[in-house]
Amino acid sequence: MAAARRHGAKLIVPAMFIGGFWAITSLIPGMVRMKYSRFAVVNALGLVAWVFTLMYMGYFGGYVWSKTFMGKSYIVILLMAGALVLLTIWKVVIRKLKAV
Repeated sequence: MAAARRHGAKLIVPAMFIGGFWAITSLIPGMVRMKYSRFAVVNALGLVAWVFTLMYMGYFGGYVWSKTFMGKSYIVILLMAGALVLLTIWKVVIRKLKAV
């Protein structure tokens, strides 16, 4: 219980990003009798981090991606083909090195 008392506040912020984990970690501040003011500050910081992370993921993953790459699907296809060729070459080289 001493570890939970020391590291309980550190669990709250990452728990925002893991679905279902928040329900479990919300019990820890109560069990270790964390001060409400500390819990409120850490919880608010976690929520702000969660909101901005998801907001920027949506912006850069949606709007910017569609404006930059959607009309140029050939770039994505070339990148995927290049990655496949590099992985194939890598696999062949590793097999040759293991055989020696």
